[in-house]
Amino acid sequence: MEKSILTIAVLALFAIGFVSSDEDENTSNQNTETSIQTEEEKESMSESEVKESSMTPKEQEMANAGYKKGTMFGMAGASNEEFSNMLDLADLVDGMDDKVKEMFEQMAEDEYDKEYHAPTNAEEEKLKIIYIENFIKGMNETMDAMDNLEKIGGNRR
Repeated sequence: MEKSILTIAVLALFAIGFVSSDEDENTSNQNTETSIQTEEEKESMSESEVKESSMTPKEQEMANAGYKKGTMFGMAGASNEEFSNMLDLADLVDGMDDKVKEMFEQMAEDEYDKEYHAPTNAEEEKLKIIYIENFIKGMNETMDAMDNLEKIGGNRR
């Protein structure tokens, strides 16, 4: 009886040791992934900060407005199953990426024209380009984030 209790106790200690070593490995893997992710975020942030710092206040305002509107369109697009399926299919067909980009640009142009009217000079044309670039960026980042959320068990809707 004492031998079986001692055997069970030793097995329990081994089990605890294995579990804690697995947790340590997972923690170190997570820390490594986090540090890699953080470095990538710093690099991408520094690039965007440099770009933002060279913008005038009006250009920055237009970039923010485009990004915000693109984010809203990204949420709507990711929530629409048919739209998401169409984009997934376009990724598989050669040459469709350009068509999708053209479609996004047209959506952004239409939204800009509704909100701010068609540009009448070079400065307004530059603002429209900034708006379109950030609209598409916001839309793509939001759709990607919502897709990732769904992959880990979340709900897009």
